[in-house]
Amino acid sequence: MTLTTVSPASGASFDALAPLRLPAALRLTPEQFELVCAENREAVLELAANGTVIAMTPTGSETSGRNSRLVMRLLLWADQ
Repeated sequence: MTLTTVSPASGASFDALAPLRLPAALRLTPEQFELVCAENREAVLELAANGTVIAMTPTGSETSGRNSRLVMRLLLWADQ
């Protein structure tokens, strides 16, 4: 997905799985980042301390399985 303004009423479609392309030199203030997030609600973004935008990639089923096993082991240990 690219950072463009799309009116929800226009019915324009977008590819939610398309990569977010940002210039390497781009630095945002927290206020600017808030505006970007408001326009790209489907994107999972973080703002680093230096103002760079970090696009968080979704995890797959393999990661979810590992996380589930880790939580299970932690709960078993805590119960003991």
